[in-house]
Amino acid sequence: MASGFSGRHLYSTAKKLVQKLKALECPEIVNYPTVRGRKDDSWLLVGVKDVQVHFLLQEYRYELDLEFRWLNRPPEEMVNKWRVYEKLKKRSDNLDVNEDSFKKAH
Repeated sequence: MASGFSGRHLYSTAKKLVQKLKALECPEIVNYPTVRGRKDDSWLLVGVKDVQVHFLLQEYRYELDLEFRWLNRPPEEMVNKWRVYEKLKKRSDNLDVNEDSFKKAH
């Protein structure tokens, strides 16, 4: 994860990373990375194989606190919500839904 003071700063830093990676000419990198995002975005991404490098404006980095979120287990109430959503998702696969499902019975 990297921080910058402007969108242009983030973009130029991300482009420099892509250039350095391409210059390595590593046979393991089949698809060369590109910068995901635009010059004026507040969050950019460069992905190489299984590694993702995030470039964020400094103010957003502190606000989102992604390092804390990635290093710590989510709160138990969030885990419980995810379990409920997962169960609902599985049940919805078996539902027979068509146009008549949403019509009021007379």
